[in-house]
Amino acid sequence: MAGDKRCSLNKLKKICEEKNIRMASPHEVKIQTGYTIGGVSPVGHKNEIQIFIDNSLERFANIFAAAGHPNVIFKIDFEKLVQITKGEIKDITE
Repeated sequence: MAGDKRCSLNKLKKICEEKNIRMASPHEVKIQTGYTIGGVSPVGHKNEIQIFIDNSLERFANIFAAAGHPNVIFKIDFEKLVQITKGEIKDITE
C-alpha cells in the first residue's frame, strides 16, 4: 500500500475470512520475509506468503518499493509489481 494509506485490519479479516488478524511484530516479519521492518521488499521473501496489493497504488505512474534495506528502494510500475509478486489487487486500506 502507499505510504499515505493505512491498512484496514477489518477489510483483511473479510478478505481472508478470519476473525483474528493483527499486525505482525517486527520479529515475525523478519522470520517470514527475511527482511527488517522499514526495508521489507515486495519480492524475495524467505517464505512463500500471500501478497495483497492495495488498489490505490494504481494511481501512480511509478512506485518506489523497499529493496531489502531501509535505505534502498527500486522503481517499478503497478502492472510489473503485480506480475513479479503474483499479488492479488484488493481494497485493503482505510
